[in-house]
Amino acid sequence: MNMKNYKQDWLSPLRYKLLPVAIVAATILFYECGSSLYMPTSSDAQRVGAPLSTVVQGRALYVKNCASCHNLYPPQSYTASEWEDNVNKMQKRAKITDTEKDTILKYLSTKSHN
Repeated sequence: MNMKNYKQDWLSPLRYKLLPVAIVAATILFYECGSSLYMPTSSDAQRVGAPLSTVVQGRALYVKNCASCHNLYPPQSYTASEWEDNVNKMQKRAKITDTEKDTILKYLSTKSHN
């Protein structure tokens, strides 16, 4: 057995043991990021003038499109105008449409401070 084959043989079992652990860890991390964010209520939706389903969809889009690159900030972290500036700056990088951006902003506006 040459050294190259030995190295591959040694890494194969390790790779197969670590891959499931990495997948589970990534899934938990993604779930935890999304689950700790505020879930809007019907009164929040009324306050921002949108159906609850739209605001909930905005939350899902926020998690899906923003958490892949950085930590998520709770809606109350910024004012509505600061959120709008932030999301406008990130729109191209996140590859979201204008409709998706507006839906995300509906969610972020539910608890933003003024």
